[in-house]
Amino acid sequence: MDQWQICVNQTIKARRARFAWKIILMAEGLRVETNVRSFHGLATLVDQIRRAMTTQDEDESVGLTIHSTPGFYAIWNEWCHPRRYILPQDYPIDISQEQTDSLVELYCRTPCCYAPRLPLIDTAEFMARYTGPPAHRPSALLVYAVCAMAARNAFQLHVWGNRPSYESPQYNIGKPLSIAYCLRARELLAESFDEPSLDNCQAALLLSYCSHQNGYPSVIYFYEWIAFTMAQQLGLYDSGRRLTRQENMLVWCLYYFNTWYRVLRGGTSTSLKWSQFFPHCPLPMVLPRPEKEEDLAEYYTQNMWVYFIELQLLRDDTMARFVAAQDIETNKNLLRDVQEMQCKLDAFYARLPSDWQQSQCLTERPTQRCCNDLNEGERYQVNISSFGQFCTQAVQVHLVYHKLLNYGDGYYRDLARRCLKRSLDLAKASKSYKYDFEMARTMVDLLEQNIPIS
Repeated sequence: MDQWQICVNQTIKARRARFAWKIILMAEGLRVETNVRSFHGLATLVDQIRRAMTTQDEDESVGLTIHSTPGFYAIWNEWCHPRRYILPQDYPIDISQEQTDSLVELYCRTPCCYAPRLPLIDTAEFMARYTGPPAHRPSALLVYAVCAMAARNAFQLHVWGNRPSYESPQYNIGKPLSIAYCLRARELLAESFDEPSLDNCQAALLLSYCSHQNGYPSVIYFYEWIAFTMAQQLGLYDSGRRLTRQENMLVWCLYYFNTWYRVLRGGTSTSLKWSQFFPHCPLPMVLPRPEKEEDLAEYYTQNMWVYFIELQLLRDDTMARFVAAQDIETNKNLLRDVQEMQCKLDAFYARLPSDWQQSQCLTERPTQRCCNDLNEGERYQVNISSFGQFCTQAVQVHLVYHKLLNYGDGYYRDLARRCLKRSLDLAKASKSYKYDFEMARTMVDLLEQNIPIS
């Protein structure tokens, strides 16, 4: 009995062993080295670091304080302050198989909701696998991640939002339902962290985006780190590896979103092109316009994201150059460099197909919804004309990234102020603001503070 008790005590001490970590200051930023070997260990380490940072008396001035970084684009820390949003450990919503089936089908039928957010899933192939033999079905982790995305957007807009007024269609029921699926997926991710697959890698990136959508940005880095680690283990970053279009789009989306974090912090003059997140494969090819109308939704979705990534490469260079311009020595050639970047932007625009260059599409409002519900079975079909107009508008909007309020002339400053005020008024009337998609309300409130009163 004594020997048994000694073994139990040793096991308990081993389980309570603290993880070790080391933070190294490098030229490109901070680097953390640790002995974590599993997802459970990562969660324990994060909790350990959090406790270490909060042991100081909060009434004293030595507590942890996060300030926004001054710069051209530095709004990320104010927009997504990590202490404002804490992901719950549990959620009182039951998940049924019938509900899961409905959300999977809804996701695959509403490109207007998933296409502008993440183009990772081939919906036709995914639906065929989901309804096929059990041995070929997608992983449960990917299924729950897809349901979390569908619940937040498509379910809220196309199902709950169309209910009669007496059934409270304005209630943001999609968010708690999405959180419930995120929490269930998190449990599965902890179990499959050491079993990388393309399904699980895609699921980790989807969960990262869902966390941002639901207002919990503090965990998006961990999910993306897991997705990146799995992608490395799958060989998606190996030089000379030929990737499928899905694999190619996955690694470029990892770069795309990590670039946004760096751009919105605005505190580094190093482009992400020199980081480990930068893919070793070329950009996905632009798809030719198909003859069949049922293939047009995929054509618009895939090409829209290829253009997004091309613009992100330009945005990455722009941010790095403007931050570097704060140094007097590197500021001498700023005008020449800006002109070169403008030429690259003009060249990108010139390469766009004619139907993607229509400037009037920015002022035209779609005459019909992207997805029309039918009478039978509450199914949805894509309105190609409206969806195509939406995609071309999205690319046009991404072309503009000048900070107009920097104009010294009073007339142009007033024009910029009125345009920004009008943009914020339009944003407040949008469904993204109404349902707080991607933390839109916090972003609008933050931008509203930057409008000069005079």
